[in-house]
Amino acid sequence: ADGTVTLTIGAGSGYTLGSPNTETAAVADNDEPPQELVTLPVVSITAGNSITEGATAAFTVTANPAPPAALDVTVTVTAAGDYGVTAGTRTVTIPTSGTTTLTVATTGDSTDEADGTVTATIGAGSGYTIGTPNTKTITVSDDDNPPPPPPPPPQDQDQVPLAACTGRPTLLINNPTASRSDAAVDFEVTLDCIPASRPTILLSPLRDGNIGRNIFLHLSAEQTSATVTVDIGTEQQLGLVLAWNIGLANTQAQGNVNYTD
Repeated sequence: ADGTVTLTIGAGSGYTLGSPNTETAAVADNDEPPQELVTLPVVSITAGNSITEGATAAFTVTANPAPPAALDVTVTVTAAGDYGVTAGTRTVTIPTSGTTTLTVATTGDSTDEADGTVTATIGAGSGYTIGTPNTKTITVSDDDNPPPPPPPPPQDQDQVPLAACTGRPTLLINNPTASRSDAAVDFEVTLDCIPASRPTILLSPLRDGNIGRNIFLHLSAEQTSATVTVDIGTEQQLGLVLAWNIGLANTQAQGNVNYTD
């Protein structure tokens, strides 16, 4: 803390005390305070509105209290979906006003695909502490029309027609046989009854236990089965799983390739 030095004239022989007979000089400390006494700004983040592919996602990064000088903050950007987002760690500078905007660009395309997300997370750094919330996500919506559904497969004359569903249908995936030298393999995906309304079905290849890119399955009004073609790669195991749905009775279904060599 700052201090003082005071000089006071006392009584003595041969003189009298005048006025003032005491004065004080201030002594200012010129050292930085210890770190535990410094109040660091608390940095948090908020998200803007959801966007459509090709637009820019906006996040607001705030320091409270506002920093006395420009403050560099570490932010990590991650993304889900194929929307051209540049992921990774970047530095965002908060001015003395206490707030700034982080923008993340996306790119549009003509491919129908699942909606995606952009997430920004505040990381540790110097001169600030991480507040709450420290991570926010913005939805990126696809704006492309789905491809036309494939023609229905020919009906087997001996096949017993399916009955209408009394509830939600169950999705089944077969276990096809293929050679490792084949370029692709066909999975047969079927419903066990005719639904009153068409379910929304999202499938994913499963390569050595790792989920691949999502595949939307489009079934027409009376269609209860479809063929899904998956490229055969170098993985030892290849399968097809039900990743997400609306309108099915089951949330899990999986078919695995049986290799002949």
